[in-house]
Amino acid sequence: MRLLKILSIGLLVISCSEKKSETGSSAPDKTLGKQTMETFMVFQRDTVIYSKLGQDPEKQILAGYDPCISPDGKRLTFLKYGGSAREIFLVDLKTMKEVRLKVDSDNFYGAVWSPDGKYVAFNVWDDGDWAIGVVKSDNTGFTKIKGTPGYGLYQPTWSPDSKSIIAHDLMDIFEFDLTGAELQKINISETLGEDLALASDNRFWISKDKSSFFLNAGVDERMDDVEGPVYAILYVNMQTKESVRISPKKMYASDLYMIGENKLVFSASKENERQSTIYAYDFELRKLTPIIENATKPSGSILD
Repeated sequence: MRLLKILSIGLLVISCSEKKSETGSSAPDKTLGKQTMETFMVFQRDTVIYSKLGQDPEKQILAGYDPCISPDGKRLTFLKYGGSAREIFLVDLKTMKEVRLKVDSDNFYGAVWSPDGKYVAFNVWDDGDWAIGVVKSDNTGFTKIKGTPGYGLYQPTWSPDSKSIIAHDLMDIFEFDLTGAELQKINISETLGEDLALASDNRFWISKDKSSFFLNAGVDERMDDVEGPVYAILYVNMQTKESVRISPKKMYASDLYMIGENKLVFSASKENERQSTIYAYDFELRKLTPIIENATKPSGSILD
């Protein structure tokens, strides 16, 4: 069995003089740029979506689920349920006008904006399999990217240059261009090892130089109030096959989202906690910080 070596101290390729996070893990990426603008966050609490700009108070936006903010902070995608339908809507935060994404399915979810704000990618049910849907930000040009029949594709994210989409089918990680052409295919067990438990709600975010991933996945750990593997946030260097665990042990971490090139946010609960907290990991400061209590499904953008 070929195993991915998960380090609790840090990657061997990182200088020991670098700062460390509260978890004791070294920061993973020297290529990530410095950003000093305020972060505009959106998140879910119960059945309501909220926003928060920097240190300003939270603001209630509307009822809904699974929000994702556009890079310019002006529009929001969110999920509505109705009967058997699960559909993504787009709302202008100035006018609060809502429109349903023009998609030929009543089962699509998990919207993620491209970093340039021109597209939205999501999961869509298509003829018995999960595919990746892509629509332009003006709600036109819906297309699908399909995987191997019988396996489906899950949890799309974007490359930092907005030119490609990352997704997985539980066995392989794929990179597609916007026409659906496959750019690369990475076998998960051969590259990451067989000790990580992958599920359809796990996400992979690729680094700017495409040498590494940030992801959440199940690890060989147990918590009193969790059935099955504990989800952890990891950084994986594809060249060295080594990893840094960003979330601490005895913490169940999910809803991973990458903001710009220097920040991760995710929701997590520690052992025996009944509510989730949103955490931010800052690459420059090498610091993991709780930022919003009793909240899930974070996303964000860097505003001028």
